[in-house]
Amino acid sequence: MEMQFYHVGGACFVLKMDQDLLISCDPALSPVGTEYQFKSFTSVRVRPPIYEQELLDQVNIWLITHVHEDHIDDSGIRSIAEDSTIVTHKKAEALFANHKEVLTVDWNDTKVLNKDGYVIEVTTIPAYHGNNFIMRSMVGRVNGYFIRITKGEEKRTIYITSDTVFHPRIVNMVSELGPIDLMIANLGEVSPDKFGGPLTMSVVMLNRMVEQLKPSTVIPIHINDFSHYTTTEDQVTGMGFNVVDQGLWIKVS
Repeated sequence: MEMQFYHVGGACFVLKMDQDLLISCDPALSPVGTEYQFKSFTSVRVRPPIYEQELLDQVNIWLITHVHEDHIDDSGIRSIAEDSTIVTHKKAEALFANHKEVLTVDWNDTKVLNKDGYVIEVTTIPAYHGNNFIMRSMVGRVNGYFIRITKGEEKRTIYITSDTVFHPRIVNMVSELGPIDLMIANLGEVSPDKFGGPLTMSVVMLNRMVEQLKPSTVIPIHINDFSHYTTTEDQVTGMGFNVVDQGLWIKVS
């Protein structure tokens, strides 16, 4: 089963299995210069999303991790085809009233989908969007996703970290689900010097997680698209990870 990856920008990407199944995540698609107001700061989009609507129209399954506007915004909601299946954080359910199939999930839930001969198991993984309990309580629950895709005798596994910091409980849960073919990791190291920060992984945290989970391929994203992300591409490459260019399909080995 051939797997390809396309980075739209921010936390948004498209995975393609052979030429038949497309899975995408977190469509925040507003243009450069758009301001996003969070609880304690304002952020600006500094890099554009790169995509064609024709591609997004073909997406079979959309995964929504949480409702922060750098993960889903009005432009992104409009980009989702009405007949796409949406697996979503419960706080985002109301955004998709016009869509036919919306599955709301919480931590530890598993949904099984069948699409054109593929069996797609989606397990919701905790994502700890903050470095202490108080901050995580303020932010609320965020979904990561572990996906197992089977077609005949072939199988692929993908772990999407979403916005999280390193935590042993996450590593233990993901480890129990089996080997990982592809890990898509949200970095950014947001608010590292504030109480409860950082709110997302640093490169050091990613390296620690990779050492324990041992995925076959790692693709870091969520790096330099918005002004509140502090991770740089030099930090990523300096730790031995590759930065994937936006707007290009790459084959995942």
